[in-house]
Amino acid sequence: MRVGSGHPDNDGLYAMAERLAVPLHFHPQTPVQPVIDAYYSNLMGPVLSGAGLGWYYDLGVQFLRMIFSGVFDRFPDLQVIAGHWGEVALFYLDHTGFFGEAGRLRQPLADYFKQNFWVAGSGTNSPRYLRWTAEVMGTDRMLSSTDYPFTYGFRPGGFPYVDTSNGEARSFLESSPFTDEQKADIGYRNWERLTARAKRPTA
Repeated sequence: MRVGSGHPDNDGLYAMAERLAVPLHFHPQTPVQPVIDAYYSNLMGPVLSGAGLGWYYDLGVQFLRMIFSGVFDRFPDLQVIAGHWGEVALFYLDHTGFFGEAGRLRQPLADYFKQNFWVAGSGTNSPRYLRWTAEVMGTDRMLSSTDYPFTYGFRPGGFPYVDTSNGEARSFLESSPFTDEQKADIGYRNWERLTARAKRPTA
């Protein structure tokens, strides 16, 4: 995007996605250089500002900008897929939501996530993140996903949570503390339900 995610210049994109009933998925990117200079300079090279941490905070802030700038009030049926367990934003809803009134939100902050967002793990097999996402969003808003090929056989220093190879992604879901029905929802039925809404473009 040329401008911040909540800027009215992006309303054309949001309006079209809502009209076609197709979800939008934003992948995080490295923060702009002034942010890198202020927060991440001389720390592990580009790793911490990217896939180590910076990606997720940067996109999580963009999601909050969408909410607080009224994007989902203008386009209440717009659906967004948030990867990496909600890009940090979910973990601070109890704090950020406290300022909903100051931000003139029409409803509680958490309600926007429950009505307009779907959350995928993006190849991070973390039981803690899984449980927290289910508690905040409910299993009917969760999507099973990997980050192939980036999380296939990738275990830096033996770190297990970002390896989805050799059936790890499947066993992660199968061993989750949910019912078989909920696992089926996360595994494929939620995606089918989300994409079944899509409409053919009309002239």
